[in-house]
Amino acid sequence: MSSKNKRFILAGSYYAYTVTGMVVLILGSIMPYLREDFGISYDKTGLLIALLAVGNLIASLIGGIVSDYIGRKIILLIGSMFLALGFGGFLIATSVQQLYIFTLIAGLGWGVMNSIVNAMVSDATSGDASVMNILHMFFAVGAFLSPFVMGLVIRLGLNWTYGIYLLVGLSIIQFIIFTIMPIPKSDKKIEVDENDSSSPRDLSFLKTPRYYLFIVILFSYVGVENIINGWLVTYFVDMNILDEFGAQNALSTFWIGLIVGRIATSYLASRLSKEDILLTSGLGGLVTIMLFLIAPGKLTILICMFLSGMFYSAIYPTVIANASPMIKNSGTAAGVMLSAGGLGGAALPYLTGIVSKNSNIQIGMKTIAIYGMLVGILIIINKVKYEKKYI
Repeated sequence: MSSKNKRFILAGSYYAYTVTGMVVLILGSIMPYLREDFGISYDKTGLLIALLAVGNLIASLIGGIVSDYIGRKIILLIGSMFLALGFGGFLIATSVQQLYIFTLIAGLGWGVMNSIVNAMVSDATSGDASVMNILHMFFAVGAFLSPFVMGLVIRLGLNWTYGIYLLVGLSIIQFIIFTIMPIPKSDKKIEVDENDSSSPRDLSFLKTPRYYLFIVILFSYVGVENIINGWLVTYFVDMNILDEFGAQNALSTFWIGLIVGRIATSYLASRLSKEDILLTSGLGGLVTIMLFLIAPGKLTILICMFLSGMFYSAIYPTVIANASPMIKNSGTAAGVMLSAGGLGGAALPYLTGIVSKNSNIQIGMKTIAIYGMLVGILIIINKVKYEKKYI
């Protein structure tokens, strides 16, 4: 691959991940308005958040596998269309059932970006943890922009649909970028060893115990992140902790922390082992997220949200970089692993909705501490048992 094509791929991927970050956060940002306009209960709110993640799960799994046969460009173009169509549907929906369908379509677009862009950048950079953290920093930029833009829209007295119009336009631009991007196919001829799934159809990664450890880490972590993304604004508003504008700002603060953390991690990646980065991130995130749940004042809440984002920032990209020997050049291996994150992102926020309906949203949000503990335990196992090993 020429250096010019590599730069084009990275730049296009960074843009796509910025849009993807906006996609993931926009639903949580507009949820209070959807609940008001459509009369959505807590359990249906959880289902709506879950359906976005279900789409991610399905497309992460199927998109990676299909891309091995028809190429990444076609899959990325389809994913961009799903994003535009899914959120464009929000503008014409007249019932909760229609919202379910359009949310699922948007989730399919998210899943395509999640699996294919990650795999494409990992292949182009040989699993460089610094580049992977930069890629996910752009996701955090997009995630920060969604609540910030929605807060600005509301502050200006405009309808929430203006934020959706913007997102649809950005998705169309993404489609154009992928149309002209020189996207290479996976190298299907590279030789593999027992721990390196470099053939797209090689299933040897399924025999690697560490692969399953990464799967459960992603399942738990993405669940935590999606609870924050989908429920935080509703939690603050319904509990009268913050007003609508302040709640949007609190969610943006979490993602500002993620941006700062990913910049810092891209610098530290060449100086610390991936296992040490994950250990610090998992334990630091657990402590700060628990402090957030008992924070007494608005300033303390914002500080905890920032620190939680900063610590948690490295987990997703570093897990992918850590798993590079197992997923390199294999859309199937990457798709199966990343789809685990989609499953967690669907199941855990939905459970939060069920708990909130049966008790209250304050109790529902506290389930996040349980999932954070699981992430911490698994990351400790990764450090103790597998550091500098690929078995």
